[in-house]
This record gives sequence, C-alpha cells and structure tokens, in this order.
Amino acid sequence: PTSAAAALAAIRVLREENFLKRVRLLGERLKTDGSSIAGVREVRGEGLLIGIELEAANAQGVAQALEQRKVLVNAANPSTIRIAPALVTSGVDVERFLGCLEESVGQVR
Repeated sequence: PTSAAAALAAIRVLREENFLKRVRLLGERLKTDGSSIAGVREVRGEGLLIGIELEAANAQGVAQALEQRKVLVNAANPSTIRIAPALVTSGVDVERFLGCLEESVGQVR
C-alpha cells in the first residue's frame, strides 16, 4: 500500500504540473538555441536526452571545459557530447548550460 501510494502521488505530480510537456519544451529550446552556437553542427534527441554534434572532433576537450564550469556531460564519440539532465531541470538550468556550452566550444575551437 505505501509503495502504491507513492507511485500514485508521483503520477499525480506528472499530470498536474504538465511535467512531460515542460520536458519536451526544454528539449526543444536546447535543440533550437544549441544549434545556433558557433562550432555546433547539430543538436538532436528527445526531451532532455540530447546529443550535440560538434563541427570538429573535440568533444573530449569541450567536455573538460564544461566540467571546469561545473557542468557534466559525456563525450559519446570524438565529435559528439551527450547530456542527460534530471527531468526536474529548469529553464534557468538550460540557459546556464547553453551559455557554458557556447563558452566551452569557443575556448576549445
């Protein structure tokens, strides 16, 4: 009964706060705004699970530059970084990430 009540409460929050709609909107903002950053070739993904393909094979360097800014990403291959933020990520978090990404790509280019 306790675990069922917790599950029902979680589902209620997902529905009442338009949780999934917000995740989709933040993902679209990441794709749209991220694609306009110099040095970024393409941004793709669903929701907040995003792959950022760079114009150069410097994903490891960009990941390290982001880490210096307290942002953790994964260099999925030589030219792609992957982000998978928590679903409770806010618009402020997305804006901060985009700013750090732009600085980091510019630093490594």
